[in-house]
Amino acid sequence: MEDSVKDASECSSVEQHNMSVSMIEKGLGNFGWTQFLQCILVSVAMFFDSQQLFIAIYTDDYPTWHCTNHTSTCTSHSHICNLPKSSWSWDGPSSRTIISQFGLECASSFITALPQSSFFLGCLLGSFLLASLADTSLGRKNMIILSCLSMSMLSLTIMLSTNIWIYSALKFLIGFCRSSISTCCLVLLTEKVSTEWRFTVGIIDSVFFTSGYMSLPCLAYANRNSPWKYLYLWTSVPAISYSLIAYLFVTESPRWLLMQGRVKEAMAMLKGVQENGANLTENQPPQQALHQQRFCLAEETSVSPTDMSLFSTQSCLQHNCLKRVNVSCCGGAMDLTENLPEEPPQQTLHQQRLSTLAEETSVSPTDMSLFSTQSCLQHKQSYLQRSEDKKKEGVSFFQLYSSIAMLFRASWAPKRMVAVMGLGFGIGMVYFGMPLAVGNLDYNIYLAVVFHGLMKIPSCVVTYFLGNCSRKLSIFAFSLGSGICCIVCVVISNGGEGVKVWVAVASFFCACIAFNVFLIYMIELFPTCVRNTAASLARQAVVFGCIFCPFLISAGRNNNIFSYGVFGVLIICSTFTLLSLPETRGVTLSDTMDQQEKKETSC
Repeated sequence: MEDSVKDASECSSVEQHNMSVSMIEKGLGNFGWTQFLQCILVSVAMFFDSQQLFIAIYTDDYPTWHCTNHTSTCTSHSHICNLPKSSWSWDGPSSRTIISQFGLECASSFITALPQSSFFLGCLLGSFLLASLADTSLGRKNMIILSCLSMSMLSLTIMLSTNIWIYSALKFLIGFCRSSISTCCLVLLTEKVSTEWRFTVGIIDSVFFTSGYMSLPCLAYANRNSPWKYLYLWTSVPAISYSLIAYLFVTESPRWLLMQGRVKEAMAMLKGVQENGANLTENQPPQQALHQQRFCLAEETSVSPTDMSLFSTQSCLQHNCLKRVNVSCCGGAMDLTENLPEEPPQQTLHQQRLSTLAEETSVSPTDMSLFSTQSCLQHKQSYLQRSEDKKKEGVSFFQLYSSIAMLFRASWAPKRMVAVMGLGFGIGMVYFGMPLAVGNLDYNIYLAVVFHGLMKIPSCVVTYFLGNCSRKLSIFAFSLGSGICCIVCVVISNGGEGVKVWVAVASFFCACIAFNVFLIYMIELFPTCVRNTAASLARQAVVFGCIFCPFLISAGRNNNIFSYGVFGVLIICSTFTLLSLPETRGVTLSDTMDQQEKKETSC
């Protein structure tokens, strides 16, 4: 008896999930102009995020200098710290970078790398504290807007810094605020489109991120004789304006809305996306349409979709719950009284059971009468458990971070999460470290950044054509190529700066492709209810590696093995984590942990 009840419950759960997925996929439909404009609006946030991420290339750069008295004690090969202050001068104004303005020319590698490391440390802490909010209370859209706005306001405030310590503290806060932008943007983009367009919107996200990176050399060159504060000014003011525009025009993820029980909003959004959204209930089997009406009714009655499945059709009809429900969110009114099987009259035994169950669950007998006898028997224990959970959640602050507990409750999730984080650690080290290390190439810093930025454009094109290829194989091949090029940069001797630049650019090109595919891959590995949390944890691993990048780059000014050598070894070693991860190409996204669990066991 218990096995049959369990099977019936599982079948109902799977059927309900398939129905909701079918509604979303049909509502999203093909990739139209509405979805394209929404993707553009969301992706613009990545433009400003990229600027704040790499702005330290110019604001924290070690500027060039020249001798004012050409004597035997001051030459171009002299160490600046061994010369008297009167014998040399900076090329350009002393306020051009924080090194020259704060007098850090002779400071240790720890001090000069502290601001950017503080930035990444803020990103790490922010990813941990803010990630779950996008899955629970705030949602994807609000998280992006709040992060972008606070990041921009702090970027204006940092212009008031008077020393390296205040500057580093504000960099920490900027990193904390922007930590959720990249993850939320990618998650929101992939949840706004159907499965076949998921990879394409990931490319749009990368294009805007690249555009933000490419804009920095232009801004820096235009302000090359101006204080470093001007760069923060020109990058923060447009971001504030964007935050206001996004608040007005960006829509929320329909998947997230459904997971939160906000069915009306989700269906209304789907109708706005596609003209066929108004006909979501057409040409559906009667049973599927009935479940869909129940799904919408859950919003009307403030009952979760899972609890709504406990109600029998006939009981609902008796209480005028479903008799002529004008469910506009599902595409119009629908007469549910047609072709429905008659249920046997209620017996005294059923009434006694209802009365007993009502007393145990603190539900009024009137409301309890909506349950059928079979539902009472099958779902009594689960109903009690859900009621108890809801009571606990109602008084607990930690419900905001419930998705983290949900993620690590499943047996398969922790192992997968660790593997994804290890992979992200190695790829992120090269992806973010190589652009920040352009000052170690002994090459024009403006051209070096342009060359690296230009590689991101073809990398997006290559990533697009990899959409039908294996995710695991793509990541492995390009990560390996990037690591080999990093090691080659170490063995290139002095005098080969031109060759070294292009080898570094090739390494960055491969790392960009590997990172782009990795971003899509990590999204596909986890269900909707924990997707943003899982993606943020993976980003934390990436950012954790980035914390060490400034120190390695600073030490690499004297020996490249501490920068490029470490980068190459780490990205190659990280690819071994792919052995424990599944392939996700062409796999439909899951919404719940139970659905993902069934998918894992069936493979």
